[in-house]
Amino acid sequence: MKVMRSFGMISRASHLKAVGDGANESPRSVARSFVTPALVFLGLTLAVLFGVVWLGNKQEAVRALPPETRVKLLQHGLDELRSICRTPYATSGPVRDHCIQQASFVLLLPECGTACRNAAAAIVPRALR
Repeated sequence: MKVMRSFGMISRASHLKAVGDGANESPRSVARSFVTPALVFLGLTLAVLFGVVWLGNKQEAVRALPPETRVKLLQHGLDELRSICRTPYATSGPVRDHCIQQASFVLLLPECGTACRNAAAAIVPRALR
């Protein structure tokens, strides 16, 4: 009978240790396990909010331009996307960076229609409004 009780105690002790009764964890490690994911979530949320505000401000600034200026900027941007940005020099380096910026910029213009979006997408496949 004594052997059975000992076995039962060992079994129960092993189960508690495997499940984790929390007795071995310090309050600091428990707090860290909750704080780290919360900080990551907060950081990501702030980054998304900053991106939305930043993009919104850029779009507002572009929309505030006179329509004639926007049309000229669109024509110039499309000319570059269809010429310079299609050359072998535009596959990497500073010319590639410029073409990506140009594609992103023309997408901000309200006058950027289907042909414009297609030209931008040819440079940056994920460049869609």
